[in-house]
Amino acid sequence: MKRLLILTLFVVGITGMALAQGQRRPPSIDERVERATEQLNLTEDQAEQWRTINVKYEEDLKSARENRDREKAKETIQKMDTELTAILDDEQKVKFEELKKERRQRRKRG
Repeated sequence: MKRLLILTLFVVGITGMALAQGQRRPPSIDERVERATEQLNLTEDQAEQWRTINVKYEEDLKSARENRDREKAKETIQKMDTELTAILDDEQKVKFEELKKERRQRRKRG
């Protein structure tokens, strides 16, 4: 009886961990702005513009994810990236492009 209880708890624990790992949530707007501010050294004004642009496209991205519409998501991200790039200086633009390349490479491997 004791072994059965331990085995059951073990299986439930493993299953819970597996499910938790499979559920990745997209970062919040605050998390994205904070990360961009750190990685790109955004000014306060740029960070606020970054936030505004993210808010502008948030619903479209959420809808595309929920409907598993990759084309709509891709189009929305391209529009958003164009606006985000426009607020960056030349040095930040280079870094932003590097970060996007790294992200694409991680996705291909993962």
